[in-house]
Amino acid sequence: MKRLKLVLTVSLVLSSFEVVAGDKPLLLGRITGVYRSPVVIQNPVDGVVRTENILEIVKYGSSTAYISTRLNHPVSGNLCSLWGIAEIDGPGLIYRSATEGTGPACTLRLTFDGTSISFQDEGGECRKGRCGANTSFSQFSLDRSKRRPMSNLSQVRKSRHYREAAGEYERVRRRASSTGRPGRP
Repeated sequence: MKRLKLVLTVSLVLSSFEVVAGDKPLLLGRITGVYRSPVVIQNPVDGVVRTENILEIVKYGSSTAYISTRLNHPVSGNLCSLWGIAEIDGPGLIYRSATEGTGPACTLRLTFDGTSISFQDEGGECRKGRCGANTSFSQFSLDRSKRRPMSNLSQVRKSRHYREAAGEYERVRRRASSTGRPGRP
């Protein structure tokens, strides 16, 4: 009977540990920086083109970060590019664009697992206007070990993209608080 109680106790402790570990919130200090990954594009017109995939993450608020990404498809050479303010969402970041007109918003999720960062274009709306033909954010992932400190943090915060992202995010927050609707539209 003692052995059964011990086994049950250990099982409960381990199962509760898995829940806590699986729901662990993302810490911005552990992901901020710049991630760069070389890309070689075999272009029939230009020959071999060497470029890189880049993801920049800069802390914006206690649970928000500015993200800027330029991702190059290795076969077509087409680019996916996006910048904005993303919010911590469990173990990842989620960017939601403001809705303009009648179309749905772009929702891009960045998932951080042990070794990589993957991109999920939820609903496929982010690729429209932000990616070249036959290219989608969901085709890309980056190696987490490639993270480096931001050497030009003050320049990033002064950039047009950063100012646009912050302006959009703050407008959406004000609109949400004035309408009583939580989150982004």
